[in-house]
Order: sequence, then structure tokens, then C-alpha cells
Amino acid sequence: MYRFQVNAQTEVGEQIGLCGAGAALGEWNPARCVRLTTQAGRYPLWTGEVWVGEPAAPEPPHLEYKYLRWKPDGRILWENLRDNRRVPWEPQPVTLVVEDGEFDRPPVCPYGYYVAPVPAPMEPPLAGGGKVLVVGSSVALGCSAWLLRGWAWHLARALRERYGHQLINASGLGANIQDTLARLPGLLAQAQPEIVVLALSLGNEGLATCAPHERRAVQRRFESGLQQAVQMVRAAGARPILGGVYPHGHYQDEHTGLLRDTHRRMLTWGVPVLNWLDVLDRGDGRWRSPLAWDAAHPNTDGQRVMWEAIALEGFAPEVAIEEPPLSVPVFGDAAGFEVFWSPRETALRLRNGTDYPYRIAADWQSLQTALRQRAPLPGIYSRRDPQIGEPSSLAVAPTGEIETPLVVPPRSEWVFESTFRLFAPTVATTLFYDGQLALIQEGDRRLRMVCEAADEYNVHPMWREVRLALRGMPPGSTKIGGTPIPRFAPSGLTTVWPVG
Repeated sequence: MYRFQVNAQTEVGEQIGLCGAGAALGEWNPARCVRLTTQAGRYPLWTGEVWVGEPAAPEPPHLEYKYLRWKPDGRILWENLRDNRRVPWEPQPVTLVVEDGEFDRPPVCPYGYYVAPVPAPMEPPLAGGGKVLVVGSSVALGCSAWLLRGWAWHLARALRERYGHQLINASGLGANIQDTLARLPGLLAQAQPEIVVLALSLGNEGLATCAPHERRAVQRRFESGLQQAVQMVRAAGARPILGGVYPHGHYQDEHTGLLRDTHRRMLTWGVPVLNWLDVLDRGDGRWRSPLAWDAAHPNTDGQRVMWEAIALEGFAPEVAIEEPPLSVPVFGDAAGFEVFWSPRETALRLRNGTDYPYRIAADWQSLQTALRQRAPLPGIYSRRDPQIGEPSSLAVAPTGEIETPLVVPPRSEWVFESTFRLFAPTVATTLFYDGQLALIQEGDRRLRMVCEAADEYNVHPMWREVRLALRGMPPGSTKIGGTPIPRFAPSGLTTVWPVG
């Protein structure tokens, strides 16, 4: 059974019908056409159902038709289209819904789907093949492509033919990074894949709809969560591949800049990226015409373009898993003071095994030279579990040196992790971030304030966005190490404990 659906604005007494080639569609005779109906709660959507047997010709089989309008006076008005509408013929084990756009305005590509899933045989990998797990959102699921035959569907067929792989698509409607981080451990344990494609979007994080002062927080949370997902995949012994970001019909200038920033950063993470932005973006963060079904989804042609941008060689079984080392020695002296860099955790570890305090400063040339040679990622680093009165952060310069003066006590080990991880939704809650200053809540009683600017920031009650962001914090006077909040130094992180 085919269920045709079309939007049509009508006057009282008018009706909509569908007429086309073949006996089931009336053989172009309006008197034998498929009559559509509407309801008050669904108008202007008109629907009609008909079972369509397999056409004899041409090959491949398709349905050809137009909609028509009956006027109250008996006149019949056909759609004013240069060409007839065409959709593929498919077997109909359950009702197949055809979303047909608007009267007189057919979609560029046909879009249809079965009202209930039609089970497909789950074929195991062939000899020499492995399992590829796709975890993404509705675009990865194939939404808005004919019968959900999107890029992942094409990829599954090609990988099975070339490498014998089995592709398992565990994508879901509306999936975002927080949902994915919650589901990912179970999916990895169940599927035990060799390769995992993480294919999410900034659109589902709310970038297109959130308030302007929330956009950078959305971006940072998405990127940090993706990196956490990559770590989960690697910990499961699988090889991660990132589905790249893509356009959205509601993006404006600032959205476009953030989209491009995320795309550029993803390319530096040491993970293969499926580059979809360059083939889908018309140059301003919106879909290239005519590749979109709606603001958030590509149509069948857009999904095909995404598929064609994928290099199958990246899925070859012989491609080795390149996992960053857990710890790399950076510096050590004869007395027992050591510094380690962890590319996998994006963390610096300072270990003082002596009975004396060590002071880290810009003039410690041997240490700073060693740091420059290893080049840890620049940025602000937060210390794990700092105590009140102790240093809670350090800054790493673009050239790799530690810029923050520190005194490391005897017989101690301090670990400083990139503040980037704090933006992951499973680690903390980002209350505010404008690209320079971030307010991050850890648990119920800890607030971290990160200043990435080159200048001081003065946080005060008149700053409306910050005031609104802090409404969820416990009541009480917020202090830093016993001192009320003053200005925030450039390139620094301060841990704040609310006290009653």
C-alpha cells in the first residue's frame, strides 16, 4: 500500500486527487483517480492510499503521476508542472508513505518510508571482514532519503562488497552528544566493532536555535563530548572515524564561523574525518542547492553526495589503530622531579619525588626547553581535585612552555588536564561561555571559572547573562579561597567553592 501525502491549500468544496500511469493510479483518467482526504487537525495535508502492483515497464519500475484539484463547479485543475511526478516502485509489505511536498511544488528528490520497519537479514561479516558501527543522528539514519537509503546505507553495501564488513547502524532520531555518550558503552559492548563512525551534528546540540550568548558553549560542549566519545571507542579496542559537521538551513554568519572552527579543529585531532562540509556547504553554512530536504536534513541527492565523499580505503582491515600514548616523559632531574605529557588524556603530570619543594617559573630554562620540544597542546589546564589555597590551574603557551608560576610540594603528584574536557556534558555543566570566559559547574558545590582572554575579566552582578547562568547554584556567598570574587586574571582558571 502506498500512502501519498501532499500539502494543498483549498477552498470550501474543493477536493484533491492523484492520477497517473497504470490502472492503480487511474490511467490518467480523472474519473478513476485516487481521491485524497484531509482532517481538521491535519489540514492542509491531504492523504490517499492505494495498492500498486509492479509496473511492467520501464526498468527500473517507477510510478508517474500528478495531483489534480476538483473545483466546486466540477472543473478539474491539474498541477502546473513541466514534468510529471515520479517515485520508485517498491514492494509493499507494509504501507509506504510518500511525502510529496506541496501542490504545484514537488520535492527535488522523492522521499518515502515504510510506516513500520521492514526487517532486513543481518548478515554476518564475510571472511576477512569486520564490524563497522555507525552511531549518529537522523541524518546518519538516512532520514529524508528515499526508504532511508542515505550515506550509511550506501556505505554498508560498498564495505560488504569490498572488504566483507558488516555495518550496524545504531543511529537515532534527535541524537545529540549527551545521549550518545550515555548509549555508547552499551553499543560497544554489544556490537564489539572494529571500526566506529561517530556521526553527530551541531544542529542537534541546538546551535541554530539557542540564544547568541549560548552558542560558543554549545560548540565547546559538542567538541569536548566528541573527544570523550573517541576515547571510549579507543578504550574498547576499536578504530574511531568522525563524521564531519554539515550545514543547516537556519545558520547565520556567527553560526557559520563556529561551524568552520569546529571543522578545522576536528581535522587536528588525529582521527579520520569524513569531510562533508566542503561538499554540502554553499559557502555560508547553508545547504548547497538542491541537496536539502529541509533545514536540518539533506535529501536523497544530498545523502548520495555525502556517500561519494567517503574514501573506502579508510575502512580497510589492514589500517592500523593509531592510539596516542598514555604518557610521554618530558623532563626529569637526578633528584627525582619529573614531568610527563599524556596525549591520550591531554594532561600534564608533575611528580615531585624529593623532600624539597620545586618552583616552576619562566626562567627554568632546562624545563621550558624540554616542554617546547614535546609541545603539549596550548591552553588552560585544570588540576584534578585541588584543595582550597592550592594552585588549581596552569597555562601552557602556544610554544609549549608553562606560563604559570607554581610551587610543587615535596612528595606530591599533581595532574593538570586540559579544561577542554570540562565542557563534556558527562563531566560538568557549562553554565556560560562567550569564547573568553567560562563558568563550569562540577557537582553541586564546585564552580570553575576559566578566563581564556588576554585581558582581565571583571565578573559583577550587573552582568545579566552571568547572573542568569548562576541561578542554579546553591545559595550563599561565593568566594575564592576565602576571598570574595575579584577580577579574573588573563589565561587562568580559578576554582570557586560556594559557602553558606
